[in-house]
Amino acid sequence: MNASTKKRKKTQKNIIQINPANYKKIGEFPITLASDVTEAVQNARRAQQGWAELPLKKRAALLKVFRKKIAANRNEIIRIITEETGKAKIDALIEVLDLVGHLSYLSRKGPKILSPQKRSSGLFFWKKASVMYSPYGVVGAITAWNYPLILSMEPVIQALMAGNAAVLKPSDFTNRTALYLKELATHAGIPEYVFSVITGDGSTGKALIESETDLISFIGSTENGMKIAKRCAELFKPCILELGGNDPMIVFQDADLSRALNASTMAFHNSGHSCVSIERILIENSIYESFSAAIKERAKNIRVGNPDEDIDMGCIANKMQYNKFFQHLNDARKKGAFITGGEKIKNKSGLHVSPAVIENANHRMLVLREETFGPSVVLQRFSGEEEALRLANQSDHGLGASVWTKSRKKASRICEKLEAGNIAVNEALLFYLVPDLPLGGLKKSGSGKSHAREGLLHYTRQKSILKDRLGLPSEIWWYPYSRLKYRLLDLAIKIFYS
Repeated sequence: MNASTKKRKKTQKNIIQINPANYKKIGEFPITLASDVTEAVQNARRAQQGWAELPLKKRAALLKVFRKKIAANRNEIIRIITEETGKAKIDALIEVLDLVGHLSYLSRKGPKILSPQKRSSGLFFWKKASVMYSPYGVVGAITAWNYPLILSMEPVIQALMAGNAAVLKPSDFTNRTALYLKELATHAGIPEYVFSVITGDGSTGKALIESETDLISFIGSTENGMKIAKRCAELFKPCILELGGNDPMIVFQDADLSRALNASTMAFHNSGHSCVSIERILIENSIYESFSAAIKERAKNIRVGNPDEDIDMGCIANKMQYNKFFQHLNDARKKGAFITGGEKIKNKSGLHVSPAVIENANHRMLVLREETFGPSVVLQRFSGEEEALRLANQSDHGLGASVWTKSRKKASRICEKLEAGNIAVNEALLFYLVPDLPLGGLKKSGSGKSHAREGLLHYTRQKSILKDRLGLPSEIWWYPYSRLKYRLLDLAIKIFYS
């Protein structure tokens, strides 16, 4: 049982969760008070000591059991996710596929990554150099609602593999997914309080940051990420931030246009609720008319509905995002954009909308200045590589991008100059599903990395170890200095570095 459920009597308010596909109530959860957050972190710290003492392979083995529990219970996980978000079942299944893939990676490669690494001692060959990786202690994870399984659990499993305890504060829109995964973790043998869940709102997340956590992992909006970064800096507490994006898809005339067209509709994947989603499609002038017309036709044919129907796209996941979607479209329309689609679907009781394709946009519009995070995409023209790069990089965000061309040299040139942390060539939206690739953004899309070796090591304190092997009574750079020592050091520079 997590700290929030133990302390219900002290909790002043509850969060009511609504299924966005039918607007029916699906749950009620307490807003954890600051005092209960403090207790949860204290419990985690006590539990973390024993967890960190476990051999790396034992931790990996428990994560493997956890993976099998998730795979075995995937239908229940999918049911919960679709009720909380209204997304298509296949989108929820992809979340499961992603998570079990990352758990498999950590259980197989985690022990080697976290083992002490030998390093060269350079000129000082009689010394032994290595790097040691130790856990921070207690990691506080504050996560988003758009992928309630992936985004909640991937910071947790990396923290656990590294020997930390994790206190998770999921989005107040998706508590049930996190709480069910906590149950599965317990059944998998992960000790109590090594992983715990606290439900709540922004005040709960703030309390977790202010508590005695040693590291904060945040996944969410750029606006909130900047506030968290500032507070963590004041507390001198490290943080990992995965924030928003406004990702461009650059389509050159020499691309495989059939494949590029099929990929373009992934702008509406997960109802556009994806930080690495395609939000802008830059199309070379010579193919703009035909390619843009084909995109609009494809968008019209996307099947929108409820998770229990044969659909491609579900509804918008919550009223907050629904309002932002229409705010951005209305702003664009008032400032001269042409919009196809982007309308409320009248025969549905939930937050269902048709995909929106936006043309004639400019940077006075919110759709280009901010992350809309809904089922919309902006089409822009370009002429040549230089203009494509200028438009692609004309954003405060730098999370993802994709390049579509049959020319390998052109793709390499563009990738080198794109200001994005994750770049696909003739591919889209696959970053999360490749465990051995680090994920992270540039500019206002975040700091730090998730996934792969680089991501796992962000959950560790890295210590440089230098050991003497000869046991000499003194060293040449120790006191007392002498002319002989000076000549010997000067000779070393001449022999090895001149």
